[in-house]
Amino acid sequence: MTIKEIKEDYKVETYDRGKTLILSHKTKNGIYAVSKFLVALNKVKPGVYEVQASKCPNSWKINHTSMATAKWAILKQLIGLRVKDYDFNSEFYNPMYREGYMEELAVRNHLTDRLDFKYLDSQWGIDAYEKTWPGVYGKGEYRMLLHINGLDLIGGFGGSKKTIKDKVSVSLSMRDGSWVEVKVDRKPEEIANTIDSLIRPEILVLAKNLLNYSHILNSVEINPTMKEPSGALDITEKNIKKEMIQQLEQTLKSLRGH
Repeated sequence: MTIKEIKEDYKVETYDRGKTLILSHKTKNGIYAVSKFLVALNKVKPGVYEVQASKCPNSWKINHTSMATAKWAILKQLIGLRVKDYDFNSEFYNPMYREGYMEELAVRNHLTDRLDFKYLDSQWGIDAYEKTWPGVYGKGEYRMLLHINGLDLIGGFGGSKKTIKDKVSVSLSMRDGSWVEVKVDRKPEEIANTIDSLIRPEILVLAKNLLNYSHILNSVEINPTMKEPSGALDITEKNIKKEMIQQLEQTLKSLRGH
């Protein structure tokens, strides 16, 4: 087996004088990187390679997938098994990343991709995320603010060494300045489940309270106008009755589906 054969199917980067091969997709399909990382290969001897075990928290589940082979067809099967074996997107497991970065990427992707939170910033090792739900008029909204403390590297000031925390804190901010906090081990799946378990009760109770409150309100046909300041002393006006009806129809359709 030659590197030329491997390059026919994958983008290949070599490290350690050819002892380590980093395989990625040829297409530009990465989330945070240009191309999605797949696996790393160890060169056992000329023409013989094995799929490298991950240095990240979850290593091999299928023992036989670490076998060395000189046959490209077999190695391709082992690469496929390894990619299926990851708990999260293979891109996050690139061994060239610094220690702890895999967990950071996996949690960020869970929040921004699956839960549709917006990443705000990171200060002093604390990552801030925000999720908003617009109201029927498009301007009023409910806002949820979440902080993850301990995923990023901390320290590095005054010559001190940057360190990785074993525990991570997930906190949900309240409107009065207080917050609810849960501590969890630095394992991406546990952190993701903790996030879901922290915000789900808040959303369910809020939805129930708002729905119950809506039952005491009367409803008649109205003709609402959205007014917004635009410039010095100007105000723009727009009739939003059509948009309001569309929003309500979509909401009712969604509720029927549940």
